[in-house]
Amino acid sequence: MLEPIEKIEQKELLVMLGKGRTALYHLRNKDATFPKPIDHQPLRWIKSHVMAWIDSHNRAATHS
Repeated sequence: MLEPIEKIEQKELLVMLGKGRTALYHLRNKDATFPKPIDHQPLRWIKSHVMAWIDSHNRAATHS
């Protein structure tokens, strides 16, 4: 059985990233690998996509 897709709103995303709205705006516009929102009113992202992006960036940072 498929598990439901967990969506997160901008407020939770900002907490996960440890960033503010302006930093998120720049990240969305400058990093093509950052997950795109799936809903726009309000902004929502798929949580597993965001977690995978964070994980890949954490691994890249530790290998730099």
